[in-house]
Amino acid sequence: MTTDTQLKIYYDKDIDTSKLLGKKVAVVGYGSQGYGQTLNLRDSGVCVKSALRPDGASAKKAKMEGLDVLNIEDAVKRADVVQILIPDELQA
Repeated sequence: MTTDTQLKIYYDKDIDTSKLLGKKVAVVGYGSQGYGQTLNLRDSGVCVKSALRPDGASAKKAKMEGLDVLNIEDAVKRADVVQILIPDELQA
């Protein structure tokens, strides 16, 4: 058990990737968090879609990374898991 001041570091061996493998994950947003988490999920073998505005600059960047980009509504409808990684003030 850790106290509030102790840092708990998790490594690959500490997680069970089978919980996400076979699931469809939509990541809404492609800023610092969305970018990193989307690529991490993809590189870990998870079926991940970038949920972005099709005409936005982020969609172009995601496509250049070889990611599947869908509009937000379609991506969310098709997903088992949704990560909302856009700024709080934009979520509404």
